[in-house]
Amino acid sequence: MISIVFPHAMNSENDAVLQLKLKMLEENSTYPYEILMLSNTGRPDLVYESWDWMMRRAKYDLILWDNSDIIYAPKFMDNIIKHKDDADWLGLELVECGAIGVADTNICKDFGRTASSFDRSSFEKWVEEYSSNRSSIRNGFCWYSPSVWKKSWYIKMGGFDFTKPFPHPNDSEFRDRCIAAGSTFAVVNSFAYHFQRAGENRGEKPERE
Repeated sequence: MISIVFPHAMNSENDAVLQLKLKMLEENSTYPYEILMLSNTGRPDLVYESWDWMMRRAKYDLILWDNSDIIYAPKFMDNIIKHKDDADWLGLELVECGAIGVADTNICKDFGRTASSFDRSSFEKWVEEYSSNRSSIRNGFCWYSPSVWKKSWYIKMGGFDFTKPFPHPNDSEFRDRCIAAGSTFAVVNSFAYHFQRAGENRGEKPERE
């Protein structure tokens, strides 16, 4: 059982991505889940405060720290549940469309930059083939959101410090605090796709394949 928590910035493209996200969550989830969503219309500075508010009120102890512009491949929950006790911070393999730069930890592969252009069948086929011969878990850090941790651990770690509003890197500072405390990090063989800058597609080419 997983609590999925994410803020949502309301605009036409983000709203379309959100509808795709909800549909794919319903079709690709293999365990019960709840969704907690807060709309931050015109207030992106409240994003960390929104995440914190939802995490502390989540029904389940296992929390997927999420964003509304991220969708998930089939059976993405399986390795999360399998390895939920194997690390404090579980990352998912994140595929990004390349609308802006892609971090070295992530995978740049363009399956569409808007909900209407998204090639779901190709994405899901690629994930099935790419993930087939990989270990179900590996040590290390992948990215920030999406990640999975336990509510009890998040509260014990003190949660996000949102006294400095976005775009201050509170997620990075939270990670540094976790590292200093000796927390463990791993990445599961589960896949998510990020519509970078949904609603703000500028048409840049991916930096690398």
